[in-house]
Amino acid sequence: FATARVTAPRLFDAIADEALPKLGEFSSQALANTAWAFATAGVAPRDLFEALSRAARPQLDEFTSQALGNTAWAFATAGAKAPKLFDAIAAVALPLLGEFNSQNLANTVWAFATAGITAPTLFDAVAAAARARASQLEELDFANIAWAFATAGVAAPRLFEAIANESLTRLGEFSPQGVANMAWAFACDGCVSYDFTAAILDRGVEGMPSFTPYQLRRLYLFWLVARLEHPDLHPLESHHEETLRETFMRGAPRPPRNQADVSTALSQLGWTHEIEFVTDEGLTLDIAQPGAKQCVLLDGPSNYLRETGTGSYVRNGATQLKTRLLERLGWTVTCVPFYEWNRLGSDDDRRRYLEMQLSTAESASPATQFDSPE
Repeated sequence: FATARVTAPRLFDAIADEALPKLGEFSSQALANTAWAFATAGVAPRDLFEALSRAARPQLDEFTSQALGNTAWAFATAGAKAPKLFDAIAAVALPLLGEFNSQNLANTVWAFATAGITAPTLFDAVAAAARARASQLEELDFANIAWAFATAGVAAPRLFEAIANESLTRLGEFSPQGVANMAWAFACDGCVSYDFTAAILDRGVEGMPSFTPYQLRRLYLFWLVARLEHPDLHPLESHHEETLRETFMRGAPRPPRNQADVSTALSQLGWTHEIEFVTDEGLTLDIAQPGAKQCVLLDGPSNYLRETGTGSYVRNGATQLKTRLLERLGWTVTCVPFYEWNRLGSDDDRRRYLEMQLSTAESASPATQFDSPE
């Protein structure tokens, strides 16, 4: 049913009820197939996926490379929270990457990024493996790998250079989603060469009528970075740039939940400000002093991934990109992570914390580059 893309939720619910008490008897392949089938069918009972995670972890050493990739993909697609399973997959997959085909490599890092989990050692190894076989990658592999590394905030300039070189003459084959994902990923990692940057923009402008608003917003971020990285780049026609900017602004995020509390604490410090200030480029700032070009960004759970093993919070690629863009545009950026703010017990603690964060941001040197050594 899943392979045939036949929707049968009642049947899958009945299968889930029958399978749950028997998962301990399932082979590794049966567990992987079950997770894949339910995710593909769009049926994801929480209790089933929790049980699949528990049953799969002790057997992961018996999973084939394809089964590992499919299982990670299934849990990410189903939106099933399984950090322990992803930790285990990261460890087991590492020595098997030589057996992964290009699609499995792409699916695996896509799954980790989609699940909000970053695994630096695994991603570094996938970068090396994907770079070595860049000529074998398909359009979807290029886009998914680039998107995953950008989303996870993992710098891989040599991988991105290889992707750019291999995909440069093939961008005409890319779907609007593929172009948008590539554009956004390269905005996060740096636009690489002038020729590739120009080619992405040409392909994006050519396909604009078929792009969704979400895809146009991604292309706009690429354009912002491209202008900074390549000042001599041929400008977009004014109506194209205006369309991108207006579409981008319509997708502005909702104000953070703690905005009012942070704003009150800043006012008590005498730090006058505006909330939801929009820059000339269309970037929305949670709290800002426009005249001084200072801003406070309130990072919520959606701005972070969790790192395998440690469970530490890591800022995701979108959050890193916004900060770097603002710094390149001359703003001093102060970040307030939700998990630090939520630990503050009193108004005095909050004011002291904000004073320290503002001071640290003002004394820090602004970032001037979008890339970093691999």
